[in-house]
Amino acid sequence: MNKERKENYRNLISGVLTYPNRAALILDANQHLLDAGLMELMEQVATSMAANNSTEAASFLQNLVAQLKDELTAAVGKKASLLEGQEIEIDEVDNEDEWSKWGGLALMLGNILFVVMIVI
Repeated sequence: MNKERKENYRNLISGVLTYPNRAALILDANQHLLDAGLMELMEQVATSMAANNSTEAASFLQNLVAQLKDELTAAVGKKASLLEGQEIEIDEVDNEDEWSKWGGLALMLGNILFVVMIVI
């Protein structure tokens, strides 16, 4: 994770802790930051806050992480259900031109695996 992204994570966490009643709006405005890295940092901050007797804020962050994980899991489930029932027939391919047609499928499967890895 690069420095700029980590700083963006910290700003987001600070924002939701400063304005907990606006957490949903803050998260919605920063959807590009909602990933495993953010959740990991939120858990670290929550652990640190709990150790420093800021149990209410720590609990808030832990609950927020749990909600984000649930939403990401649901999103992955929706994407998987969209793919159910779709048969993809793969025939033997003999030349490079035919292989290029499968690039989109490989990219789509890669994106799905990426989303699953984030959730896990």
